[in-house]
Amino acid sequence: MDNPARWAGQCGKVLLLLLLLLVLCGGAAAWDADAGLPAALVPVGAAVRASSAQAGAASVVDGDLATFWQSDAFFPTGHVIRADANSFLQLCSKTPSACTSSSSPAVNMSAATDGSFLTGVGLTAGGATNVWAVVELPTPATTFFGVGLRCTTPGTVTVEVVLRDGSSLQLGTYTQQQNNNYVTLRFTGSLSSTASGVRVSAQNSFTLTELCFISESPFETFGFRFARNSYLAELLWTWDP
Repeated sequence: MDNPARWAGQCGKVLLLLLLLLVLCGGAAAWDADAGLPAALVPVGAAVRASSAQAGAASVVDGDLATFWQSDAFFPTGHVIRADANSFLQLCSKTPSACTSSSSPAVNMSAATDGSFLTGVGLTAGGATNVWAVVELPTPATTFFGVGLRCTTPGTVTVEVVLRDGSSLQLGTYTQQQNNNYVTLRFTGSLSSTASGVRVSAQNSFTLTELCFISESPFETFGFRFARNSYLAELLWTWDP
């Protein structure tokens, strides 16, 4: 080190240059809290499938942590339009023979299981001692979470599960006196044998708006496909129950 002053000056120039580079680089780059994380295998805009609220499902894979998917409410009415929860959905239109009533001449029962609260089936005694309708399950059930019913009645409608052994299990009544008209109610019970269908009956004519057989307890599902075949090392998500 033959000239300390010269050496100190050169070091000062180097430090100044490094400081200038740090300032320039720091101004060009922004802080990224997720830096170093592996890229998501699910590409932005990938096809996703949700059990409800499908319109907002794409928010889960849009690359934005500020957006989200929120499921619909299973009760009191969300289950009505879900084929994975309501075994009766569209049954009377797909299999008319599964849906019968006391009305004479016979009426089209499609509106009783179409998932809409804007349609309904007017039921009459048709020569019988009371007014009734029966919807048979496409597949007999050994368990269930309830029967959903919405109707309009001047009196009382009795709700029963029809069992394969010929007996029935009364679940409850839907009454005008309790201001139940235009309200969707759920009736529950414990099966003693396999269920084959549901029967609703009354002493007076009534309008059956919607009849549901709730096959399972409330649930929500969400799924998507990875962009390529891969081992799943880590699954990260945020949720608010």
